[in-house]
Amino acid sequence: MPFVKSTFSIPLENLQGEQPRSSEEKAHSFRPLCLRCGVFGSTRGSAYVEFGRTRVLAQVYGPKEDGSGDCHSGTITVLDVCVACHISVSTLGDYCVDPPSETTKDESHVTVGLLPNLNQIVCCDVRGALSLNQSSKAISFALDKALKLYPVVRKAVLAGLT
Repeated sequence: MPFVKSTFSIPLENLQGEQPRSSEEKAHSFRPLCLRCGVFGSTRGSAYVEFGRTRVLAQVYGPKEDGSGDCHSGTITVLDVCVACHISVSTLGDYCVDPPSETTKDESHVTVGLLPNLNQIVCCDVRGALSLNQSSKAISFALDKALKLYPVVRKAVLAGLT
């Protein structure tokens, strides 16, 4: 597959909005997020995501020939979009949303992913020493934060359809 280097870039300055003021607000906030669908003009199924210093450019191709050489064109029904949140929990019980990679060994971590329209949790990963009560509270906190991403993702997907 050929590699094509692109100068494609989406600035975050206009998307960051109001920045958290206190360290507690920073600990409960995601990194700046940029999401855009349909980044390749003639191709449906492409997206660009920027989450802090992480950048992803994706494209879906199709339809493909099956084994008989027939090419089937079809549609994909999208039932929902998955949103997720990763938090760390300190030994004092403080939460940090989207923690930096340099976390301490004593921290516990919770990652949840869900499909909001279907009301289904598709990922729940709890690592570290948390009691059942602490785990339940941390999962609820992470679910609440993940749900806050949904309107942003939904808006970007719908904007890409028009």
